[in-house]
Amino acid sequence: MEVSKIQIKRGAVEIVLQLTSTLTPQNIAGVLWRYNSNFDPQGKVGEFKPKQSSVQLGSLSAIKDSYFLLEGAVVSQNDDPPTAYQVLASVLQDAVPVHKEVPPEGGAGSVGKEDAPFLYKFRIVEAT
Repeated sequence: MEVSKIQIKRGAVEIVLQLTSTLTPQNIAGVLWRYNSNFDPQGKVGEFKPKQSSVQLGSLSAIKDSYFLLEGAVVSQNDDPPTAYQVLASVLQDAVPVHKEVPPEGGAGSVGKEDAPFLYKFRIVEAT
C-alpha cells in the first residue's frame, strides 16, 4: 500500500485537498475518509462532487499524523471512444499548494461507458 507523506508547516490554519482533471474536462466524484495513526477509522471527512472539487481537512493541530483514503472515480460521460484522463490531487496549506501528485492507483487512464475508479492514500505530518 503506497501512502504519500505530506509535510505541513506548523501554524497552518486551513488544509484542503483539491482534485482537478488535467488532460480533458472530466467530472470527478469521491468520498474522503480519515484514520488515526493506529489506522482506526475516524469517519468521513467530506465528498467530492462534479461541482465541488475541494474538501477541507482541518488545521494541522487537528489532523497531524492522520491518514486519509480517497475513494474516487472519474465519472463516465459515455465517451466512445474512451477519453484519456489524469486526476491531480493537490494539498493546499492556507490556500498555497504544498503537494501535488497523480494518485498512483488509477489516477490516470481512460474513461468510456463506465466510471473509472481511483484511490489516493496520504498522511499529514508536521514539517521538520
